[in-house]
Amino acid sequence: MQHKYCFEAVNRTLNDIYNTGIGKQFGNIPIVLGGDFAQILPVVRHGNRAAILNACIQRSQLWLNWKKLYLKQNMRVVPNIGNEEFVQFLARISYDPIKHGIFPIPPYMRRTHSLENFCDQVFPPALLNTGHTLFNTFDNRAILSFRNDTVTGFNNLLIQKLQGNIHIYDAINSVDKENSFPGAEHIPAEFLQSLD
Repeated sequence: MQHKYCFEAVNRTLNDIYNTGIGKQFGNIPIVLGGDFAQILPVVRHGNRAAILNACIQRSQLWLNWKKLYLKQNMRVVPNIGNEEFVQFLARISYDPIKHGIFPIPPYMRRTHSLENFCDQVFPPALLNTGHTLFNTFDNRAILSFRNDTVTGFNNLLIQKLQGNIHIYDAINSVDKENSFPGAEHIPAEFLQSLD
C-alpha cells in the first residue's frame, strides 16, 4: 500500500499544473484507484503502530471526498463450487479472528507431505520431459512462494528434473559508493552474490 503522501503530492502537483481552484482534486482529472485493504500497510521508517496507521490513504484529507465502489464478484474465478468455496475461504482469512494463527485447512484442498511431491503435482514428470522442446510447456503453471529461500528450493529441484545441459549465469553485484552514507561500511560483492 502506498503512503498517503504519494497521493497528496500528485494531487498538489496536478492542481498546480492545471491551476484549479481551492477544494479541487487532481487538477479536475477523473482518477480511478484500486486496492485491497487487507494487504501490507505503508512502510514508515522507525514508525510505531500509530504512525503506520496514520500513513494509510484512509487518513488523508482526500479520502473523505472520494466515492468508494466495492467489487462484489471475483471475475477471475471460474464458476464452480470448489473455486467459489476457495475464494470465500481466502476472503475470510484476513477478517476472521478464528483464522489468525494456526487453523485447519479445508478438506477440499490437496495436501502433500514433501516438496518433491508438491512439485510433481504442479509440474508432472511427463511435462518436464517435453519442457526443453515446446516453448509453451509451462504456460498456466506456477508455484507462488512468499520466501526467497523457498523459491530457490523449488527452482533447484525443478532444474535437476529438466532434460538437457544446465547453464548458470550469475549476475555481477556491486555497491554504488556514491550513494552511501559517510562512514558507512561498504558491502563486499561476495556477500551480495550470496543473497537470493
